[in-house]
Amino acid sequence: MTNTVIMSFDEWVKEFKPVQNHIDKNASIDGMMFETYGKELDFVRAQDINHIWTFIEEDGAFSVSEGMRIVNRLGYAVTENPYAENTFYVIEDDE
Repeated sequence: MTNTVIMSFDEWVKEFKPVQNHIDKNASIDGMMFETYGKELDFVRAQDINHIWTFIEEDGAFSVSEGMRIVNRLGYAVTENPYAENTFYVIEDDE
């Protein structure tokens, strides 16, 4: 059975604690985004999958999805706290 959790972006930041990009000090999304190539992608791939999230833009809307996605991805986030298995997260943009 899959659970669904709906939260705002600010609630997501508070609960999961995304780490700052230590490779690029000018990273997007308040320094939380890791790029989809090079050293940043290597860092993301080295993390436990339950700590990886994907920043997505689809039809002009921003969202965050658990796991590593390819389609419509802007980049990745790595969080201190893992997401729960068998849970679908809906992260709503605060703006």
